[in-house]
Amino acid sequence: MRIATALIAVLPVALAGCGQGSAFDEAFRNSFRESAVSSCVAASRATPAAPQGVDWQRLCSCSVDRMMEGKSAAELRRLQGDSPEQMEAVRQCATQMGIVPGGGAPAAPGGK
Repeated sequence: MRIATALIAVLPVALAGCGQGSAFDEAFRNSFRESAVSSCVAASRATPAAPQGVDWQRLCSCSVDRMMEGKSAAELRRLQGDSPEQMEAVRQCATQMGIVPGGGAPAAPGGK
Protein backbone atom coordinates (compact mmCIF):
# COMPACT_ATOMS: atom_id res chain seq x y z
CA MET A 1 0.00 0.00 0.00
CA ARG A 2 2.87 2.37 0.78
CA ILE A 3 4.33 1.79 -2.66
CA ALA A 4 1.03 2.69 -4.31
CA THR A 5 0.76 5.86 -2.22
CA ALA A 6 4.33 6.83 -3.11
CA LEU A 7 3.68 6.23 -6.80
CA ILE A 8 0.54 8.36 -6.71
CA ALA A 9 2.53 11.18 -5.12
CA VAL A 10 5.48 10.93 -7.53
CA LEU A 11 3.64 10.08 -10.78
CA PRO A 12 2.42 13.62 -11.64
CA VAL A 13 5.95 14.99 -11.23
CA ALA A 14 7.43 12.17 -13.32
CA LEU A 15 4.85 12.59 -16.07
CA ALA A 16 5.46 16.33 -16.20
CA GLY A 17 8.94 15.49 -17.46
CA CYS A 18 7.38 13.77 -20.47
CA GLY A 19 5.51 16.86 -21.67
CA GLN A 20 6.32 19.21 -24.51
CA GLY A 21 9.80 20.64 -24.11
CA SER A 22 11.05 17.62 -22.19
CA ALA A 23 14.25 15.76 -22.98
CA PHE A 24 12.13 13.03 -24.59
CA ASP A 25 10.38 15.61 -26.80
CA GLU A 26 13.71 17.11 -27.85
CA ALA A 27 15.24 13.69 -28.54
CA PHE A 28 12.21 12.72 -30.63
CA ARG A 29 12.40 15.95 -32.66
CA ASN A 30 16.12 15.44 -33.33
CA SER A 31 15.57 11.83 -34.35
CA PHE A 32 12.57 12.75 -36.49
CA ARG A 33 14.54 15.48 -38.30
CA GLU A 34 17.53 13.24 -38.95
CA SER A 35 15.34 10.44 -40.29
CA ALA A 36 13.17 12.76 -42.40
CA VAL A 37 16.17 14.49 -44.01
CA SER A 38 17.89 11.16 -44.74
CA SER A 39 14.72 9.71 -46.27
CA CYS A 40 14.16 12.83 -48.34
CA VAL A 41 17.72 12.83 -49.70
CA ALA A 42 17.60 9.10 -50.54
CA ALA A 43 14.19 9.36 -52.23
CA SER A 44 15.18 12.48 -54.18
CA ARG A 45 18.40 10.94 -55.49
CA ALA A 46 16.57 7.74 -56.47
CA THR A 47 13.93 9.56 -58.52
CA PRO A 48 14.75 9.18 -62.23
CA ALA A 49 13.29 12.59 -63.08
CA ALA A 50 15.22 14.37 -60.31
CA PRO A 51 17.06 17.43 -61.61
CA GLN A 52 20.84 17.27 -61.71
CA GLY A 53 23.08 19.57 -59.70
CA VAL A 54 20.69 20.04 -56.76
CA ASP A 55 22.14 20.08 -53.25
CA TRP A 56 19.63 17.55 -51.90
CA GLN A 57 20.98 17.70 -48.36
CA ARG A 58 20.41 21.45 -48.26
CA LEU A 59 16.98 21.30 -49.92
CA CYS A 60 15.76 18.46 -47.71
CA SER A 61 17.12 20.07 -44.54
CA CYS A 62 15.40 23.34 -45.38
CA SER A 63 12.11 21.58 -46.21
CA VAL A 64 12.09 19.44 -43.08
CA ASP A 65 12.97 22.41 -40.87
CA ARG A 66 10.11 24.46 -42.35
CA MET A 67 7.69 21.57 -42.02
CA MET A 68 8.69 20.97 -38.36
CA GLU A 69 8.53 24.66 -37.42
CA GLY A 70 6.16 25.27 -34.52
CA LYS A 71 5.06 21.63 -34.21
CA SER A 72 5.23 19.54 -31.06
CA ALA A 73 6.52 15.98 -31.02
CA ALA A 74 2.90 14.78 -30.83
CA GLU A 75 1.99 16.78 -33.96
CA LEU A 76 5.03 15.42 -35.81
CA ARG A 77 3.98 11.85 -34.97
CA ARG A 78 0.60 12.50 -36.61
CA LEU A 79 2.01 13.84 -39.89
CA GLN A 80 0.99 12.08 -43.08
CA GLY A 81 3.42 11.75 -45.99
CA ASP A 82 3.33 14.32 -48.81
CA SER A 83 0.72 16.57 -47.23
CA PRO A 84 0.02 19.91 -48.94
CA GLU A 85 1.90 21.59 -46.08
CA GLN A 86 4.99 19.45 -46.71
CA MET A 87 4.84 20.08 -50.44
CA GLU A 88 4.59 23.83 -49.79
CA ALA A 89 7.70 23.66 -47.58
CA VAL A 90 9.60 21.96 -50.42
CA ARG A 91 8.35 24.53 -52.94
CA GLN A 92 9.40 27.44 -50.71
CA CYS A 93 12.88 26.00 -50.14
CA ALA A 94 13.35 25.18 -53.83
CA THR A 95 12.35 28.75 -54.75
CA GLN A 96 14.70 30.12 -52.10
CA MET A 97 17.53 28.03 -53.58
CA GLY A 98 16.70 29.17 -57.11
CA ILE A 99 15.56 25.75 -58.30
CA VAL A 100 13.13 26.08 -61.17
CA PRO A 101 10.34 23.46 -61.14
CA GLY A 102 11.19 20.91 -63.81
CA GLY A 103 14.40 22.72 -64.59
CA GLY A 104 16.88 21.70 -61.89
CA ALA A 105 19.51 23.82 -60.28
CA PRO A 106 20.05 27.41 -61.39
CA ALA A 107 22.65 28.15 -64.02
CA ALA A 108 26.06 29.25 -62.81
CA PRO A 109 26.71 33.00 -62.86
CA GLY A 110 27.61 34.10 -66.37
CA GLY A 111 25.54 31.28 -67.92
CA LYS A 112 28.24 28.62 -67.48
